[in-house]
Amino acid sequence: MTALLVDYKGEVTIGKDVTSQLGVGPGESLELTVLPDGAVRIAPRGASGRWGRFYGCLAGRSPIVATIEEINETIEAGWAGEVK
Repeated sequence: MTALLVDYKGEVTIGKDVTSQLGVGPGESLELTVLPDGAVRIAPRGASGRWGRFYGCLAGRSPIVATIEEINETIEAGWAGEVK
């Protein structure tokens, strides 16, 4: 859990660890939704459609390294409806 401090103007700063997890960077928008129970949901606002935003989004999140051949086989199996 990340704690946020509200400044004198009523603004909060979201740390880089959170924005990195959300996959957003400078100049990109977040959408904040207050749920009925008072909880807050923060999510990226729409897809930017930029390759750079997607590229490397899973880097360092798994110790498994796949070759391009293994990746292509998995994609082909998924399109064929096979479960691996």
